[in-house]
Amino acid sequence: MATDLLTQLADLFNYKEYDSDLEEKEYGLAILMCLQDFCKKYNSKSYSYIEKHFDEDCIKLQDKLLQINDKQFEKYEEATIRKELLNQDIPTNLHKKVKLDYDIKTTKQVMETTIKNAITQLRNEVKLNQQVVKDRNNEEDFNLTPKMKDAVKKIKNTVSYGTNVSLQKIRRASYEYHYGKNSKYYWVTRGDEKVCAWCRQQEKSPPRKMEDWELDHMFGRCSFKPANAEATDDYVMVVMGGHR
Repeated sequence: MATDLLTQLADLFNYKEYDSDLEEKEYGLAILMCLQDFCKKYNSKSYSYIEKHFDEDCIKLQDKLLQINDKQFEKYEEATIRKELLNQDIPTNLHKKVKLDYDIKTTKQVMETTIKNAITQLRNEVKLNQQVVKDRNNEEDFNLTPKMKDAVKKIKNTVSYGTNVSLQKIRRASYEYHYGKNSKYYWVTRGDEKVCAWCRQQEKSPPRKMEDWELDHMFGRCSFKPANAEATDDYVMVVMGGHR
C-alpha cells in the first residue's frame, strides 16, 4: 500500500467547501480515526497477510464504524437541538421542557446502510483483485489503496449527508415550535455572490408553510423568516411564563 494513504484519507475529511460546525467536524474526525487505524495496520502488511486476514478485519471494521456512527449521531443530534433552541431564544435551562417534532430515523438508517454497503463493496473488490493476482501469479499487481480511498469517500459522504439533513430537519422543527406548523415562512439567502440561481428564485417566492419548502442544498446557507412572528402557546408558556 502507498505510504501516503493516511494523508489522502485525511484530505477526504477536510471540510473546506463550506462552513461546517464543530459538531460535524468531531463526527467526521471520529470516523476518520477509526479508518486511519485500519489503514495504518495494513500500510505495512504483506500480500499474504492481506489475503488471510483482510476480509475478517473488514467485518470488524464495519461493526466498529457502526458503533461510532451510532454514538456520534446521537451526540450530533443533541448538540444541534441545543444550538437551534438557543437560536430561537430559548434559554438552556428550559431546553428539557421543549419537545421538537421531527424524524431523522430514516436518515440514520441511510447512513448505516451506506457504511455497510461501502465495506461490503470493499471486501468484494479486494477478493476479486486477489483472484486476478492468482491468475496472473503476480502479487505486484495488487494495490489496496484505490479501493480503500473509494470506501472512505462513500463513508465521508454519508457523514456529510446525515449531519446536513439532520440539521435542516431539527432547525425546521425549532421554527415550528416557536411559530407553529401553520405559520408561513420566507426563504432567506445570504445575499452574496455564492447564492445560486435556484436559491435566488426561492427567495422571490411567497411565504409557505415549512413543510411546503424543499430542503436546502447539501451544505446550504439559506435560512427562514416567519411571515407571522406570533409565538405559539407552548413557546409562550415555556419561555415567557405564559405572558405575551
